[in-house]
Amino acid sequence: MDANEKWKAAGRPERTDEEVAAIYDTHCRPCEHLTKLGTCAQCGCILKKNLPLFTAKIKMATEHCPLDNW
Repeated sequence: MDANEKWKAAGRPERTDEEVAAIYDTHCRPCEHLTKLGTCAQCGCILKKNLPLFTAKIKMATEHCPLDNW
């Protein structure tokens, strides 16, 4: 089951903008896997603000960093 299917099956729970910003600022921004394009080189997660939920795994409460950073 991919991230979108898992998220939909769980009822589409989402993190708040404040939670996403805290995760990004604390874990993603300083991470060596964050690319200049705003994606994670490790898992492909798109880490840009103001994206629809289905394109930003960081906003899906069912998803977590594969490196256990968040």
